[in-house]
Amino acid sequence: VLTSLSAAVSDVVVDSIVVARARDTEAPDAAGSLQSLCWASAAVGGVATALYAGKLVEEHSAQFVFAATAALPLAVLVSAAFVQEVEEEEEKDQNT
Repeated sequence: VLTSLSAAVSDVVVDSIVVARARDTEAPDAAGSLQSLCWASAAVGGVATALYAGKLVEEHSAQFVFAATAALPLAVLVSAAFVQEVEEEEEKDQNT
């Protein structure tokens, strides 16, 4: 459950940061490029995990591999707490 929750929350956090960054740029295709980069990075990480998981299970226990697999999305979840949101001037003007 922890692994699935960490992966789901980290995906939502990354998507929201991509949307915020794409909104700040003037290039219309920036959102697609950033989203593609995120998915490509996730795919590379998944392939690397699959390649080295067997070796790690041989050298360590299955519980160690499970914990290591859960640790990275959990690190994204924890780091999301430190992301600073900055209100745009337009939003401030509309709210007053």
